[in-house]
Amino acid sequence: MTWPEVSLADVADVLVGYAFKSAGFSDLSSDIRLVRGVNIGQGEMSWSSQVARWPASDAAGFERYTLAEGDVVLAMDRPWIDAGLKRARISVADLPALLVQRVARLRGTARIETSLIHHLLAGPTFTAYIKPIVTGVTVPHISLRQIGGFRFRLPPLEAQRSICAVLDAIDDLIENNRRRVELLEQMAQAIYREWFVHFRYPGHEHDELVDSPIGPIPSSWSVTTLGAAGKWLSGGTPSTTNPAYWEGEIPWITSGSLTSILLDRSERRVTAEGLAHGTRLVPRDTLLFVVRGMSLVREFRVGITDVPLAFGQDCKAIVARAGMHPLYLGFAVISMANEIQGMVELAGHGTGKLSTDRIQAIEIPEPSLDVQAAFAQIIEPIRRSMSTIRDQTDRLVSIRDLLLPRLVTGQIDVSKLDLDSVLEGAGV
Repeated sequence: MTWPEVSLADVADVLVGYAFKSAGFSDLSSDIRLVRGVNIGQGEMSWSSQVARWPASDAAGFERYTLAEGDVVLAMDRPWIDAGLKRARISVADLPALLVQRVARLRGTARIETSLIHHLLAGPTFTAYIKPIVTGVTVPHISLRQIGGFRFRLPPLEAQRSICAVLDAIDDLIENNRRRVELLEQMAQAIYREWFVHFRYPGHEHDELVDSPIGPIPSSWSVTTLGAAGKWLSGGTPSTTNPAYWEGEIPWITSGSLTSILLDRSERRVTAEGLAHGTRLVPRDTLLFVVRGMSLVREFRVGITDVPLAFGQDCKAIVARAGMHPLYLGFAVISMANEIQGMVELAGHGTGKLSTDRIQAIEIPEPSLDVQAAFAQIIEPIRRSMSTIRDQTDRLVSIRDLLLPRLVTGQIDVSKLDLDSVLEGAGV
């Protein structure tokens, strides 16, 4: 099969948003969300504290910029971060919403399915096309002309629908895995709160509560500070102009890639040579958190390393000392994420910054090591399940990325594809 080569601009409805003035923004949660680059994640919308809204009463005249379910949106400023391309597919939960300046909206036409556009932008070919053409130093960006210039083979509509059905099925499995990991994270945090906030840990019946600098705690516990909880380490960045330092096997975590409480992978990886020239390796069970970056304005990102890895200068690490179990320490800090995020100071260009001195001064309870170890024993199976699911997700992503270019070029006949057999063969 030989299908015609087209550009996105040839076949898709591509639109850039409107420059809504901040003076007109609304504080009412019932008003219309504005889709800005900061709200676009890697595959889904990321609604956080930085939600801007436009009064529903003033929506007349902006119908052109009204988003619909299934629309694909792509950040034009800082479109590529360490965690991946900032693009998403609009869901019913995101609506009503309006498109803002410096965000592109892509929608299907009589020639192309919107779902196919979504999969094209999610695939490795579009990533390989976009990364080299991002320009700008202070604010890296791409233009509408560049987005529209992406070229690909266009299958007939019937084939498009069949291809999208296959890729959507894989996406559904990936999303289901994401929710499973999220539920496991919530379960682990709930256990921490039950034991160490509500003091309902095994044997609590035999401990009375006594006063402490942080309020009542069990009499067998003490109080320490984060600064005294372990060894604090700073990260760094090997020279990005030396190819010998990059594309290795060691994950390199930055504020952009620290997006889970379990850290074992990153888009960027360093070599052993890169490790020795500008960054450092920390062992499994190290606590890692962001101390500088745009993400700090809306959230405090913290995680526990599941493999030895390196990290950048926008993060700090704590290797737990003797007498402090790393999983207990990790969840103690995770439980205070909102409190710590409240300490963020604004630096230049909308970047958040955390004072190391202030974080180190935070006091936390220190249960007996036996209680900490008992907590870790319960958390470890949850941690292993999270890791297993994430590995399965990696395989699903690999399958999707391998299938996409072959399906849209006709190298694989979708009518003859047995997806169940493909997934079974990959151990999914």
